[in-house]
Amino acid sequence: MGGHSAALWESGGASAPGAFDDAADFARNDVFAAARKGAFDRLPVWIDGGSRDPFHGTDAAFVALLRRRGVKIAYHVWPGAHTESYWRAHMSAYLRFYASALVACRR
Repeated sequence: MGGHSAALWESGGASAPGAFDDAADFARNDVFAAARKGAFDRLPVWIDGGSRDPFHGTDAAFVALLRRRGVKIAYHVWPGAHTESYWRAHMSAYLRFYASALVACRR
């Protein structure tokens, strides 16, 4: 599972207008609730974001939740923001992570 400058919210009320249809939509897609229930416990996880990304704090909270659960997670904070140039600069690292995760699935 990967999140690259992941746009995460800990509650529906904190989300950006239009990010979810309504409270029920947020509840169906609440990654924090899913993590608390163990949805990511057995997956390789990668989270990264720019040091100036507005989602940095929430992404870090998500990483902390996963780590408390013992999830093996690669977490990177690099210079940059929530921009296309940030993602392009790190695309090769993303692809290496996914390639490695897919190889592990075959075992």
